[in-house]
Amino acid sequence: MIYLMALIPVKIKWMAWISGFFLVLGFLGNGWDYRLALLAAFANYFIFFGQEISRTPCIVAMCTAAARVSRPPAARTRKRCITAPRCGRTEIQAPDLEFRVARDGQEYCVEHLPKPTPPAA
Repeated sequence: MIYLMALIPVKIKWMAWISGFFLVLGFLGNGWDYRLALLAAFANYFIFFGQEISRTPCIVAMCTAAARVSRPPAARTRKRCITAPRCGRTEIQAPDLEFRVARDGQEYCVEHLPKPTPPAA
């Protein structure tokens, strides 16, 4: 939210809609030189976000639904050793394994728990 003239609160969403309205109005009401300038100004945006704009919500919804179906609920784990290339074991793979949280806030199995460093003198 911003304040116009330090008094009138206006949401950014409405400022964007008003700005977009004036850009479309200028595109339709002016000559080709103004239209080409607007297209050149927005070319970066369309090149960068072109794929995301072209996706329909149905395709995105189908992809997320397929991801939910393909992932079995038993595969969700609460504990996983953070040293994934070497270990990456979970409480499902090794139910007898102990997991600890180190000082860095990451979870490790007891075998890969980092050794404490001695305090500097």
